[in-house]
Amino acid sequence: MLSIDYRGERLLGEPALLEQPQRWPAHVIALNLARVGSDLGPDLARIDLLRRLAPQSRLYIAGGVRDAEDLHRGRQAGAAGALVASALHDGRIQRADLLQALTLTSAPPRPRRPSPCPLPRAGEGTETFPSPACGRRGGDEDGERGCG
Repeated sequence: MLSIDYRGERLLGEPALLEQPQRWPAHVIALNLARVGSDLGPDLARIDLLRRLAPQSRLYIAGGVRDAEDLHRGRQAGAAGALVASALHDGRIQRADLLQALTLTSAPPRPRRPSPCPLPRAGEGTETFPSPACGRRGGDEDGERGCG
């Protein structure tokens, strides 16, 4: 896996990398650090540019993904997937959004429904991590996960 990192319009790394896309691996992350946690949305123009440079690589958007609509727009722009953090932590993207994004259809995302807890319910996932939304750790002594 390769991560091609930008801060705004500035490439962070060797420009020669962009001149040899045939040498890129099968999976490439297109990260714009200026968009991380910014709520600006992903850099879809960058995905389009990199996709044209390296059609043989699967591209992943990173930085600025706000909601399920951004996941859908990323798919439409040619992204194979997305790296998402802030929108998961604060609940703007839910488990159902991720499942829908994994499907191969281009159906629009479901309407967003606010949830106080981004953790999966019992049996829905294997993650165990703290959730600031519900103030409790996923996975208690009874094996329950999430907030409810």
